[in-house]
Amino acid sequence: MISEKQILDKVPTLIKEDIPAFKITKIVHQPKIKGVIPDMVIDVEMAGKKRKLIIEVKSRGFPSQILQSIPILLKAASVIKNSYPIFVSDFISKRGASICKENNIGYIDLVGNCYVGLKEVYIEKIGEEQIKRTRSILKKLFSPKATRIIRALLEEPERLWGINELSQTFEVALGYTHEVIDRLLKQGYIVRDEKKQIHLSRPTELLNDWTRQYRIFPESIYSYYSSIKNPQELMKKVANTLKRNRTAYCFTLHAGASLVAPFMRFNDVHFYYLGDLKRIVQRLELEEIEFGGTVHLIEPYDEGIFYRKQTIEGKDVICNTQLYLDLNQYPARGKEQAEFLRKERIKY
Repeated sequence: MISEKQILDKVPTLIKEDIPAFKITKIVHQPKIKGVIPDMVIDVEMAGKKRKLIIEVKSRGFPSQILQSIPILLKAASVIKNSYPIFVSDFISKRGASICKENNIGYIDLVGNCYVGLKEVYIEKIGEEQIKRTRSILKKLFSPKATRIIRALLEEPERLWGINELSQTFEVALGYTHEVIDRLLKQGYIVRDEKKQIHLSRPTELLNDWTRQYRIFPESIYSYYSSIKNPQELMKKVANTLKRNRTAYCFTLHAGASLVAPFMRFNDVHFYYLGDLKRIVQRLELEEIEFGGTVHLIEPYDEGIFYRKQTIEGKDVICNTQLYLDLNQYPARGKEQAEFLRKERIKY
């Protein structure tokens, strides 16, 4: 792994290559600026204008490292006139880049990613490596077992959790739980207190990132026809029949939303199930149909989907987090219903 000193030595070259509009005139290492000491301040000129670039370097560009650097960069920038803060690291992910932009901070890394958001100079470069590594990070972060933990954190964003508690509650191996927590910490989604308990610090960003990664695969959906035309009556039959036969189920998509945060009319009924599909179909008196089914049974990718299910009017509905994820994948006005749910019930 490359050291911070090695990256720091490369900074002038990186600026010359990635931001050719800047002409370096002076470099000062670790200047003391009213209580903060950035790694470097570089004087530059461009089109007759002068700027001071405040540089903070970390060997790893995890979002957590960026969040630690932000106070230093912003405080120094507030003191030095005509300055612009820049974070430099080995690699900056898509999420790390977003954090920098949100805080009006530029960034440069060693694999070709660069951002400068000044009025006189605007540069944004996205290297192939950022795309590949970001996909890899998100794939690992939102794996089925990992989402058991993430779903719980999002459902209770103010709650403090112990790692052993998470492992035991969601039947995830302790070692793997530590891995998931470590990834969440590095990505800046959670924080750990002095008692080593963790809680969400950026629930909005975590839910947004999971939504972008999440997919409902068509091969997990089984569609049928029911002679019951009214969706509310159909939901009532599903609930009563499956409860009587002790079959686990949960409504989702517009059927689920109609109970949690009603917003629009719907015709199709979707629900997750656990158990023998053929037996459930027989008990509900459903008919196989090639196209145009009105009732859709979804095989869950993980049993964690049933965490914190809600019982409303005698009907089981998945938790609000899972409902939001599913609705965002549904083409028939799903995103509209999802945003209404988020505004009314999720509230972040």
